[in-house]
Formats: sequence, C-alpha cells, structure tokens
Amino acid sequence: MSSAYEAAMTKERERLKAAQKRNFEYSQRDLDEEEVVEDAWGRVFEAGASQIPDEAADAKRRRLEKKAEKRASKRAHEAANAGNWSVYVSGIPKDLSYTAVHSLFSKAGEVRRVKLYKDSSGNQK
Repeated sequence: MSSAYEAAMTKERERLKAAQKRNFEYSQRDLDEEEVVEDAWGRVFEAGASQIPDEAADAKRRRLEKKAEKRASKRAHEAANAGNWSVYVSGIPKDLSYTAVHSLFSKAGEVRRVKLYKDSSGNQK
C-alpha cells in the first residue's frame, strides 16, 4: 500500500474520532437540558397537585375506584364466559377431514364443536 493512502486513512480516522467526540458531548448536553426541563415540570405539577381542594381529590378518588371496580367486573365476566367463544377460520384446505381439523385446534385448547361448511353439491367450501 502506498504511504499516501495510509496517510489519508489516518487523517480520516482522526476526523471520525473528532466527530464522534463532538456528537457525544452534544448528546450529553441535550440530556442535561432535558433533565432540567423535566424537573421544572415536575415541580409545577407537584405544586398544582397540592392546591387541589379535598372535594376534588375525593371526587377523583371515587372515579378511580369506580373505574377499577368496572374493570374487575369485566374481567370476572370474561373469565366466566371463557368457554363460550366461537372461532371462525377460513382458508382451511378442502381435503382436511373433521377429525384432522379437530385435532389441529385441540392443541390450542378445548374444542367443543367443529363445523365444516359445505356447498349445495356436498363439497367443503
């Protein structure tokens, strides 16, 4: 290799190192500024929260409790009806039999019924 090539590569490596150092310093400066801004907003929200009247805080607490109760009720309803789901699948190959489809989907969970739809001539759709 020529010495001109090696000199150019050395110069390029130095340029890249300097750019990398500048980028790192710039990113650290931005992080410090972001932390200052976040701290300022945090203080604003804390000050505002301490000024909420007790009635408003109680109303907010009641709303949150009602929401939590509604979510728990929905979860209980879903758990109670977990076995009553229907799944419709399209694109099943026509040569698969009832037992093949049943055994395939049994791997995912309990299968209560498999219904393969047929056209007027008796062939699977």
